Amino acid sequence: MKQIKKEVTIQELYDCYYKGKLTCNPAYQRDYIAHENKPWQRKLMDSVLKGGRIIPALYLRSDSSELCGLKVDKDGNVEDGHHRHRIEEFINSLTEVVDGQQRLRTIVDFIDGKFKVTTNILWMFDGDIELVDLSSGYTFEQLQNEYPDIAMRFLNTQITIIGVYSNNEQEIIQLFRDLNDLNDMTNQEIRNCTKDYIGVWIRNTARLGESRKKKSDTSGFHKLFERNEDNQLSIFFNVKFKRMLQDELLAKIFCVSEGIAVTKGWHKTTLDMMYKNTDYKLTINEKKMTKLLNKLYDMLESKQYRKLLNTGTTMNLVLLTNYIIDNKKIKVKSWSKLLDWFFVTHKKLKDEKIDGTESDYSLKTRLGSDGDGVTTRLHYLLYELPNCSAIQSIDAKRVITDWEAFEVWINAGKKCVDCGDILSFSEMVKAHGVAHSNGGETTIENTKCSCKDCNKPEIK
Repeated sequence: MKQIKKEVTIQELYDCYYKGKLTCNPAYQRDYIAHENKPWQRKLMDSVLKGGRIIPALYLRSDSSELCGLKVDKDGNVEDGHHRHRIEEFINSLTEVVDGQQRLRTIVDFIDGKFKVTTNILWMFDGDIELVDLSSGYTFEQLQNEYPDIAMRFLNTQITIIGVYSNNEQEIIQLFRDLNDLNDMTNQEIRNCTKDYIGVWIRNTARLGESRKKKSDTSGFHKLFERNEDNQLSIFFNVKFKRMLQDELLAKIFCVSEGIAVTKGWHKTTLDMMYKNTDYKLTINEKKMTKLLNKLYDMLESKQYRKLLNTGTTMNLVLLTNYIIDNKKIKVKSWSKLLDWFFVTHKKLKDEKIDGTESDYSLKTRLGSDGDGVTTRLHYLLYELPNCSAIQSIDAKRVITDWEAFEVWINAGKKCVDCGDILSFSEMVKAHGVAHSNGGETTIENTKCSCKDCNKPEIK
C-alpha cells in the first residue's frame, strides 16, 4: 500500500466530488448519516469558518501508484519542485472514500444549501476587526451574497488528504476497519467490512447498484428496497432503512431462499457465519433470489399493507412466499388474494391467546430468529393454508404434508409420543403408527409425533 499526504482546498474537493468519479459509499463503507445530525454538521462548518480548528484528514483511494509515490519529506508532505499540475492529476486520480465520508458530504451539503451555519466570526473590514453575526442562520449562498470574502476564505480552506493506492481490496478494507471504531458500528455495518461475494451482492441489490430495467435482470439494485431519501423510510415496509438495515433484511431473505433459515435461523451468529462462508460464491442462486424478490415486489407494489409490515411480519410473508414458490404441488390462482389471506391469517394467529398469554405464533414472530422459531412461524401459516381460496393443489397427495404434520405435532403436545421428550417442529419425525411395511397408510390418523431415536427400526 502506498500513501501520501496532500493539502487540497475545499473548492477542489467539492469539484472532485461533483465530477462523479469519487465513490462515497463503496461496499465496505457505512451509510451517510451525518445529515440526520444537523447540530454536528453546523458545528463542523462553524469551526471551518472560524478557522480555529483543523478537520481530521480524509483518506481517499487513488487509482495511480505513481501519483501516490511522489517524493515526500519526513512528514509525508510533497517536496518542493513538484508542479501544481501534478497535484491536479492526483485529485483527478481519486476514486473512493476510504474514511471521512461524513465530513466530506457535510461540506458538500453546506455548499449545496442543505443546512445553515449559526456562528459569529471576527473579520477585518477596512482595517478594523468587526464581529460578523451569523447566528440567525446563513446558507452558503447567503454567505456568498452578503460576505463574499468570508465565503471565498471558506472555499480556499485547505483540507488534508491522505491518498492511498493499493490493488489489494482486502488491504483497503482493513485500513477502513483500522480507522473506525467497530464498537460504534451496527452488526450489519461490521459484516460489510469484509471482502466476500455474498456481501457485495447483497449491498448491490439492497442499495448500491443501478435500478434494474427488467425484472429478468439479476444484477443491480432491486426496487423492493427503495426508500424515501428524506427520512430513509422504506417505501414498501414499515422499516427505517438506515445504518444498513436494508442489507440485513436482504441477508435474512437470502437465508430463507437458500434454505439456511429453517435449520439455523437468521440471528446474528448465522448471518456472521454466512458472510464468512466463501462457498456462497459458488452456491448462491441469484435467479431464485430474484424470483422471490420480484414476487414480493409484485404483491407489495400497491403499498396497501405497508404500515403492517414490520421486520417480523415481513419475514413471515417471505417464508410463506418462498415455500409456495418452491412447492411444485401448489398453484397460486391470485397472488393479491393470497396477500389478503396472509394478513387476515397473520392477525388471527397473532391475536390468539391461551389462558390470557401471548400466542406462540406471536411470540415466535417477535423473537423466533433461530431455526426452531423460524420453522414454527412458517408452519403455523402452513397449517392454515388449506383454507386459502387463492391456491389449489395440483398434485395428488402421496405423503403427509407439512401442515398436516404440524397438526399432529400440536395435538401431541409437541412431545414424542413414545418417550415423552419435548420436540421442536424441525426435530419431529413423521412416524407411521402402523408401519408402512405392514400396510399402514400415510394419513394423519396413522401418523404420530416421534423423535429420531424412537423412530429407528428395531434390530433383530
